[in-house]
Amino acid sequence: MLTGGIGFIFAYWFVVAICANISGSHFNPAVTMTFMIRKDPGKFTRILGIAYILAQLAGCFGGALLAFMWTQNGGLLIVHKDSYIFQA
Repeated sequence: MLTGGIGFIFAYWFVVAICANISGSHFNPAVTMTFMIRKDPGKFTRILGIAYILAQLAGCFGGALLAFMWTQNGGLLIVHKDSYIFQA
């Protein structure tokens, strides 16, 4: 349990460090909504905020779908009649 948590912390830190200059590290819709509500005109528009939230929700759905597919039957790789079947 502890190693999984430590791995997540380092992976998240790495992603934030890489993407900080691109998106301002908005990986949570709550952070994006906070930037949209703030009274800094011109720094973060509502249109950009909505686009970020839609992208975050699409990424969330895609990640959940991948996690679901990988955990079904343990993500088996089956060799059957000289062909590979990867059940993700």
